[in-house]
Amino acid sequence: MVRLFSLKPLALALSVAFGTIGTAYAADELSLGDTCLKCSPEKIQQAAASEPKIVRSGEPDLPTDYTRVTADSVDGESQVSAHAQGDVIIERNGQVLNSQWADYDQATNTVTAGDNFTFYKDGSTVTGKKIVYDLDKQTGDTSNAHVVSEKNGKRMQSVSEKAEMQGKGRYKLIHTKFNTCEPG
Repeated sequence: MVRLFSLKPLALALSVAFGTIGTAYAADELSLGDTCLKCSPEKIQQAAASEPKIVRSGEPDLPTDYTRVTADSVDGESQVSAHAQGDVIIERNGQVLNSQWADYDQATNTVTAGDNFTFYKDGSTVTGKKIVYDLDKQTGDTSNAHVVSEKNGKRMQSVSEKAEMQGKGRYKLIHTKFNTCEPG
């Protein structure tokens, strides 16, 4: 009998302990799904079709630094704040946010949106449960985030308990899993 390795009791206990700590942070809903290195074109196409789609208002592009809020219902006070409910679309400077509801503070250009959202900016798509985002600084925080970024033919995808958007395509991912694989 050939033994390739031997588990010592301390090493086994540490691996179980650290394995448990690592999985405690990973919620069941935070999954990268299926990814593979040698997927068929059909499987990649199916996976890409299931990724969240960005819905735009269909209106002409806005001038720089103008914000458009489209929803089933919008109420609030001009130049102060607005609450949007149902199929919310917020557009500003090429950024698009889709959600079920959103609160837009016009004085600070900050949006809080939730009950699932999809956010798009410069080739990156972020989805999650809730987002607080500064439209001017292009910074914000999300919870239960799934980030997909494709630039210059390169792809990165991650799931994170929390993602901090730090502007200019920079993210700080907390309790995360990521890879560079194609979906599929």
